[in-house]
Amino acid sequence: MNTAKITRFLAEAIEWTPANKDEHLWGFDPMNDIAHAWMVVEWMLEKQVDIALDSGWECVFYGFNEEGNLEDLGTSEAKTAPEAICIAAVRALADEKQLGEMGIK
Repeated sequence: MNTAKITRFLAEAIEWTPANKDEHLWGFDPMNDIAHAWMVVEWMLEKQVDIALDSGWECVFYGFNEEGNLEDLGTSEAKTAPEAICIAAVRALADEKQLGEMGIK
């Protein structure tokens, strides 16, 4: 999994703007920081991207596929909740080519 590409993809998707314009992506770490991962979730909810989160010991994420059916977004490779959020967000937003470039199956 290419965490740098995932971070850049999500930063561009949510149009993340750091407090210090010179920082660019520095300081945005949704793969490790739950607050930043939650910013992605809030953006998805605001944009009405279909994703449901169920928290507990295991993070399970669901989204709607092209046919309109609810499907598991498969975050089993995630080790933490922020990683699971990022993987689910990328799966909900990216196309097959982009997923491959980010190393997400």
